[in-house]
Formats: sequence, structure tokens, C-alpha cells
Amino acid sequence: MTHVVLGWQADTDEIALVKQELPGCKIDAIPPHQTLTRFECDPELLAEKAADADVLITWVVAANVYSRAERLKLLAYLHSGFDPLDLAALGAKRIAVTNVAGANATAVTEHAFALMLALGKRLVERDTRVKRGGWTPIWNPRTSSVLLEGSTLVMVGMGAIGTRLARRARAFEMKVIGVRRSGQPSSDADITYGPTGLCDALAQGDFTVLAVPHTSETQNLISHRELAAMKAGSFLVNVGRGRLVDEIALRKALDEGHLGGFASDVWWSYPHHLPEGWHYSVSSRLGVHLLPNVIASHDSAADVIMVKNQAIRQGVANVKAFLQGRTPPNLVFDGEKRVGSLAGIREKGPLTWLP
Repeated sequence: MTHVVLGWQADTDEIALVKQELPGCKIDAIPPHQTLTRFECDPELLAEKAADADVLITWVVAANVYSRAERLKLLAYLHSGFDPLDLAALGAKRIAVTNVAGANATAVTEHAFALMLALGKRLVERDTRVKRGGWTPIWNPRTSSVLLEGSTLVMVGMGAIGTRLARRARAFEMKVIGVRRSGQPSSDADITYGPTGLCDALAQGDFTVLAVPHTSETQNLISHRELAAMKAGSFLVNVGRGRLVDEIALRKALDEGHLGGFASDVWWSYPHHLPEGWHYSVSSRLGVHLLPNVIASHDSAADVIMVKNQAIRQGVANVKAFLQGRTPPNLVFDGEKRVGSLAGIREKGPLTWLP
């Protein structure tokens, strides 16, 4: 019997959903214990549970799970981004990985647009002044808001989130400049640049939104050079990964006033700051999140019940396909290498790693 472990403190409805979709499997859920949320799990407890698992469905996982899981053949990761995973360790044991790409796309898009509006309209600054009994002078360049209509959005990343955000920006009558790895034109952007044109694109933007994954190529994608290229007083929003932005360069640009404001739902992760297998910390060691022209949310763009449910359903659908010998819809690592094209994997035939 295939042993499936759920790496969070699943409730009865969630367990019932998994059992319904994976009949005949042994479903093992993590028991309740003290964590920040029930969607986390003590890494040691998870390692014990997953030691004889065939499949692990989870939001959080540490390397000690891979090293002790002798039968594990599939990690169904319930995030879109999978950069925290140690693919080398997974590959050493031929463990395949799926994600839930697209499950949170609309929620993250709406959150990004809310951050963009909040920056442009200086909502948090105005709210703080009112609550402290202060007031905002009228038509002062340092405190006035800006119009989105007629302004320019630079959308770095034109995937599921970037294209959705571009369409919403056009509804606000904004000009959209896209930056994408391929450099190919996008029907959702007025102009499209490749990576080498990033600074040219940034120079035209009133708002820049980052919605790309963290890779070796995108680490510190926005650093001193790119921030200097941005229009003075423009705004930067990050819903990709914290490490897309050079933290030191960002703090400098904010302190000097070159950047009008920054908003982010994703933050930097520091080695040894938290034990491996737990969620990221939100705080910036340089205090970026404490600045008055910075709007911070805690990795919560996808904090929508519908997104949670969709992630579980999508993760289970990946497992179901895998157990049936089909290529999972969201296969990202086949046990040997990262998968860039599902079509290329399908040509190899069905997956037969499980009996």
C-alpha cells in the first residue's frame, strides 16, 4: 500500500479530500503540536513520519527528511516557487518534485496591485498621520499621491502573475513595459525587453513590480546599478522573492530619497537565522521594513482560503497522476534534473518509479 504523508496539521476536511482522491493509499497526517500555524511542522517530527513514506505532500520540508526517507519517490510541494528545496539531495535519491504553479496567481496579482495603489496613494503614511493626530499638507511634492492613469508600469516577469497584473494596469489606463527572459513580445505589454534591456525599461517606469522566481540568474537582480537607473521618486514592489533585491542597495536608495517607496510581501532569508524547514522570517536586518515609505506584508499575498484549498487539490492531482504512471501536471524535477518542458518529459514515456 502506498504511504502518503501530509506534512502539516491537516484538518478533517483536508484529510477527507486526500483520501477521496487517493483511494487505497495509507494517508498519514502530522498530529497537532506547537507551531506558529498548523501549516508548519517540526522538521524532526516530519522526518520521523516520512521515514517510510512513498509520497510527501507539504508546504515545509528540511533536508533531514530527504536523508531519512528511504522509500520517498515524490515530493508534492504546495508552493509555486521551489528554490528552497535542495535538488541535489533530492536527485541523489531520485525523488521527483511537483509544485502548484498558478494556484496563487490571481491572489498574488491582486495583492501586488493593492501594494502598488497603497504606495502611489501613500495610504499607510496618511493613515499613520491621522491616527497620531497629525495632518498632511495639500499639494506638497513630498507627501502628495500620484495618478496611476497615464503612468508607466515596468512588469519584471510576464508569467501567470505578470500578465494578470499587466491587464489590470491597462484597465487603469497605465502604459505597460514588460521584461521577460525570452525578450519575445507580449500581447499584454506595450513594449517588451529582454534581460539585457532591464535598465532601459526601469528608467521609464513610475512603478516597477518584480514577479520572477529566485535563481542564480535573478539573485540581486535589482542592485545599485538598477536602482540608479530607475526614475527618481518611482516605486518598487516585490512579490517574487526577497533575494531578487540587493538589501544594502535598496536601503541606500530609500535613505537617499531616490526611490519614492518600496512595498514587499517577500523578504530576505539569512543562513542560520531560522532552523531549516521553517518559513522565512519577515524582518530586514537593515530595518527596511521599518521605514515610513515602506509597506510590508508577511508572505501573505496567498493568504486566501480558496488558494489554500486549490493548492491542496493541485498537489493531490499531481500525486494521483504520478501514482497512475502519468506525468504530473506540475512536474518541476524528475529525480535527475529540473524540468523546463513537460512535453520533453512526456516523450520519455510513463513514470514507473512506484510499483
